[in-house]
Amino acid sequence: MIFDPREMQSPEAIGAVVADDLLAYLRTVSLQQIQGPVGLQALRQELNDRVAVRTARQVKEFVLRTLVVQ
Repeated sequence: MIFDPREMQSPEAIGAVVADDLLAYLRTVSLQQIQGPVGLQALRQELNDRVAVRTARQVKEFVLRTLVVQ
């Protein structure tokens, strides 16, 4: 998560809440929805939108570096 430390008081606590929310969302996504570059970009955008809403826009960007699908 990219954020301004002066704006966010407890990034660890917010990170835990965001992680729970994102895991719940990812459980609803099918493999077909995230295949290919278009699917991955759509997933990145959706995760960024969810993080922004969940953190009252305190997080500037959510960076997805690696995704492992089992």
